[in-house]
Amino acid sequence: MKSYKEISVLLVLYQEDINLIIKNLINFKNFKIILVDNDSNFELKKNIQKNFSIYKYIINSKNNGYTKGLNQAIKACDTKYAITLNADCNISESSILKLFEGYQKYKNCFITAPVSYNEALKLTYSSGGFPERYSGHNALNISGDTCVQVVLGSAMFFETKKMIDLGLLDENFFIYYSDYDLCRKINQIKESIIQIKDASCIHVHGISKVKNKYKKIFLRENNYKFDELYYYYKINRHYGFLSNLEKKIFKYFFKIVYNLLIFNFEKSVLFTARVFAYFRFLLFLKKVD
Repeated sequence: MKSYKEISVLLVLYQEDINLIIKNLINFKNFKIILVDNDSNFELKKNIQKNFSIYKYIINSKNNGYTKGLNQAIKACDTKYAITLNADCNISESSILKLFEGYQKYKNCFITAPVSYNEALKLTYSSGGFPERYSGHNALNISGDTCVQVVLGSAMFFETKKMIDLGLLDENFFIYYSDYDLCRKINQIKESIIQIKDASCIHVHGISKVKNKYKKIFLRENNYKFDELYYYYKINRHYGFLSNLEKKIFKYFFKIVYNLLIFNFEKSVLFTARVFAYFRFLLFLKKVD
């Protein structure tokens, strides 16, 4: 099929399990594959290239974040279409082709995305409304192809040039909220995001590769809170936002001390991570103002 030659599969890796990668790459043998590794893992590269033909394999000397890695992959793509996937998101060749067909079918379509399930084949959250308008992450049980405001970046099919012309993803986001921000830009240019009923993926949400539980809590909460602050600041740039932020910093300092005193170290690390995120964000604002 001509469509095989027109599609690249893009994955950003960071401390991935080789078995997880192999499980996914088996499905992509008919497409061009572009990998970006944010962990400088040359042993992983060697093992993957033993078994698979990788069109482009980019090794970064440090972890600059998932968003920057994804932009690297998109800019390295020379096919008309691409699908970006999280390493823990498994999708079949047939579902990728369903996304391609959906993209051709709908006028002014910018992204097509699959329906997401967990390993128990239970429907999971992958699309919905903008987070500033709708709280919660309830899975949409769609009865047919459906236009949505946002989709998760775990699986997105698009036209490469259109994504580049849009300006790619905002690299100030480390990993979280960049997909929501991208969908806001698509909404602003009056194009559509379509979830395709007959395309599906298995996505294991929120599985961190970091083994140390305290480091895992710190990294996740620090990056999530910074990205969340940046997202909402882009929407609501005003001084009241900053004054409220400073109040929260003092509140979290109290919670850090309190949880240390009662030996709840996990909670103490969580609130410490949030304080770090707030200070990171304040320093970031000084640079951009």
